[in-house]
Amino acid sequence: MCGQIRFLIWSIQALSARLKMEIPGEVDARVLLQNRAKSALVGSFIGTGWMFWGTAFIPSHAALWRILITLVACVVLGWSISRARFVRKHAAVSSDRESSPALGRAFWMVVALEFVFAGGTALLLMAAHRSHLIPVAIAIIVGLHFLPLAKVLGRPPLFIVGVAMVVIAALSMAIPSPGVRNLALCSGIGLFMWARTFSALNQVVSNLKALPIT
Repeated sequence: MCGQIRFLIWSIQALSARLKMEIPGEVDARVLLQNRAKSALVGSFIGTGWMFWGTAFIPSHAALWRILITLVACVVLGWSISRARFVRKHAAVSSDRESSPALGRAFWMVVALEFVFAGGTALLLMAAHRSHLIPVAIAIIVGLHFLPLAKVLGRPPLFIVGVAMVVIAALSMAIPSPGVRNLALCSGIGLFMWARTFSALNQVVSNLKALPIT
């Protein structure tokens, strides 16, 4: 149970960092591309976290799948890091133009509510001996928090992320076995985040190559 709570805290912190890097700052193509590459990189780590959480629900006799997922995760992270490093190298800007603007009060209010609801729900489920529902609850709460943030941050794609997480969580409830359900849920969210990372980094690199050489 403690491992689930630690993952919850890590996931929310990582998501908050990702959102901060996605805020449009100075209208400079290279700065925006760097921020989007960083955001996508964080997304790959978040996806990996969900995938690894999912491995906790793999039966002991299927340990080979844990090894396979670990290998795939290493490939995904390695590729994501290499793409992000490429963007950092070829989209170099002066240090005074790299920072993102400060996050507003509305953002922190949404994140604070997310912490309260996610942490409180996890504790209530443990107290009610329904710990197997914690991954579903966290996925729904984290997904829902993206909906207001999409408007607060002016980032419509975040709405899609939120809806996708809620839909994946809802669909997983159709699976009667708790272990299989949580494995499907975590893997679904992990694969979705990986797919977004792949798409985003490829788009960033493509846009970067289209910029004039300075």
